[in-house]
Amino acid sequence: MKTVQLGTISVIHETWLPYAAACLISYCNKIPEIKSNYTFNEPLYKYKPVEEYTEMFKSIDVFGLTCYVWNQAYNDQMMSHYKDVNPNGITMYGGPNVPEDPKLAKQFAKDHPYIDIFWVGPGEKLVSKFLKNIDAPMSTHDGSFGLDWNNVEVGRKLYQIETNEMPTPYLDGVFDSILAEEKRVKASFETNRGCPFKCAFCDWGGQARSKVTKFDMDPVNEQLDFIYKHTNIAEVEILDANFGMLPRDLDVVKKMKANKEATGNNPKISYSGLAKNGSKWLPEIIDIIHNNLDADQRNLKVSFQTHAKETLKVINRDNINNDKLTPLVDSFKSKGLPVTSEMIIALPGETADSWLYSLNRDYEIGIDFMRTYFLNLVPNTELYTEKFQKEHKVKSKILAFPYSFSGLGYKQLHNHPEYRDERSTYEFEEIEIMHRCFSYDEEEIVRMFDYWWFYHNFHNSRALSHTMKDLYDTEHDIGIQAKWFYKNLDKMPFITSLVEKNRQIIKNIFKDEPRTEVKDLATYLYFSRCLRADEVYQFWHNKEQFTDELSKVYPEKLIKYDVAEWKKEFDMSMYGTDARIKPTEVIAIGHER
Repeated sequence: MKTVQLGTISVIHETWLPYAAACLISYCNKIPEIKSNYTFNEPLYKYKPVEEYTEMFKSIDVFGLTCYVWNQAYNDQMMSHYKDVNPNGITMYGGPNVPEDPKLAKQFAKDHPYIDIFWVGPGEKLVSKFLKNIDAPMSTHDGSFGLDWNNVEVGRKLYQIETNEMPTPYLDGVFDSILAEEKRVKASFETNRGCPFKCAFCDWGGQARSKVTKFDMDPVNEQLDFIYKHTNIAEVEILDANFGMLPRDLDVVKKMKANKEATGNNPKISYSGLAKNGSKWLPEIIDIIHNNLDADQRNLKVSFQTHAKETLKVINRDNINNDKLTPLVDSFKSKGLPVTSEMIIALPGETADSWLYSLNRDYEIGIDFMRTYFLNLVPNTELYTEKFQKEHKVKSKILAFPYSFSGLGYKQLHNHPEYRDERSTYEFEEIEIMHRCFSYDEEEIVRMFDYWWFYHNFHNSRALSHTMKDLYDTEHDIGIQAKWFYKNLDKMPFITSLVEKNRQIIKNIFKDEPRTEVKDLATYLYFSRCLRADEVYQFWHNKEQFTDELSKVYPEKLIKYDVAEWKKEFDMSMYGTDARIKPTEVIAIGHER
């Protein structure tokens, strides 16, 4: 019997069940030839110093990990150490970070000489075929490539599983040992796989060739039964790219409601993505979840990305109609539910003015909190291709940051600004970001972040939300407010100092060099969440100066009223008590409502 070790390690949640690896195990164990010749260990899911795995590595014959942008460097250390310990063991990489393009595939293999075989696309069929024919030459296996292979031909065919082939890791006991050990876990769950859209920045549709595979409802329901019987499953994330797109999604939430009533268990519900073009049954789905399952529903996010029509065309997203989502937002808000939008700052085709239009549109729609992200260049996307980058004059760079910053909660980040753990010894995690293109340069992108700074601090964080509303109601839109604010910075020296700190961070991130190491926590926070470190707290601890300066630009009456209301509604508990806050040490994270 050969021993196989698979893993999906998340830096975001250390108790996030390793669903991708578990799907491979579930699928393979249903094949008698594999089950009789291989033993699968419990899938790996936690970060540990790689040396702690030394003894385990000695007994593993085949070792495979799922690669994402957030765990690549750690995976590399794991695999390199495994080969040192067990040079005869077989190593495998799969997941979204493995490139499909032959040119990129060859380079990826060269960069990872300790990996024997790389898998492209869905892995269930590929890995099972490999295990059945493990003694065959590596280069003969479909959907794969390796370091020394002369002809890298991948990506021409993706070996997708079919409707009746859904892996069922929950039913097959893959998670049993983890569930017996952990007190609280987050469980991933899918009812279909794939995305019908092919947005240029996302690999979801590309990996599936825009095909959506709907799994049979019987195993879907049976796995839901399993999940709701376990009290330590505290959260369920639905992995469907467009949950609520299909009529049967309504049946899924009805099943969840029935399970809650039968068991008394009620895990929180989150989504990878709601239906991007909405649907007539999506409001009812949210109604059921809100009224019967998860009343808080703090993850109601609408993925607009941008409202600029020309930009939507450039990123191949003009087949998604943002206007169709507006009634959905109205429906959520009529129930008192806070609605979050997701936006990507500095997309190709964006300008400072078009970005300002998007901010204004979000405000106009009534979005409660906007999440904004840098544009990461992700393998297996159109934006990552040489053709797209040449056509749109894309310039990119690598941002690298210590692992010790990753996965820290808000309170940890606030209370321990210099927090480090054993992961600080790992290699820097590297992310490739776009910092210039045909529509903007460094000066333009700094302006975009200026506008975002204004919106985030004065609306998201509620520092000027009432004033903004009053000004908006008198036909002063966000664009006019933002431009007026920056025009009058000379009257506001304290606020100007915070603006300049913001600008310096942006300039450091986007300076024209191939690689930048991010070693300070404030810059990392801006990179990872587009949130600055100390604005909210500086406003809070310098309220008098803050209000005096704003009163020189805005009506004094409005400003004083606004700050009074802000004090009432601002929740300091998520950061720690006021007594622990020192203005010189604070890092601003923003106030998520």
